[in-house]
Amino acid sequence: MDLMSLRWIAVAGAALLAATPSLAVDHPAYLHALSDLEDARGHLQPLPTDSADHLLEQEHAVDNINMAIAEINKANIRDGKDIHYHPPVDATLTRTGRFHHALELLEKAKKDASYEEDQANTQGLQGRVLRHIDDAEYSVRHAIEIIEKH
Repeated sequence: MDLMSLRWIAVAGAALLAATPSLAVDHPAYLHALSDLEDARGHLQPLPTDSADHLLEQEHAVDNINMAIAEINKANIRDGKDIHYHPPVDATLTRTGRFHHALELLEKAKKDASYEEDQANTQGLQGRVLRHIDDAEYSVRHAIEIIEKH
């Protein structure tokens, strides 16, 4: 291939990339969901005082939250925070209090991610994110049941 052909390919590739619709980096609903997911994940991190009776559910919830966060990040919607960032957890909350608060945050994240999509390239994203949030909620509810039985 000669130099002129390579230039035309480069120009065509750049034009194609410029014409491809992409998600806005500051998609507000997903940014709010991302923030709530990160906060919920922080509330579900095991503490040294936690008993092992519900850790599997706790880990499953955190894994699903991480998958929802990854889906949002993969779509190039980022809030600029470290992936392991989470706001400080209120140290006065009991274990079930932390989990109930995490459940509230997951509900908020689900509401934010449930807004009607106006961009065709985010429709699959929404379904995947909501599925992960639903799975995380199920695990948190189950962990709460386990804790309250003991």
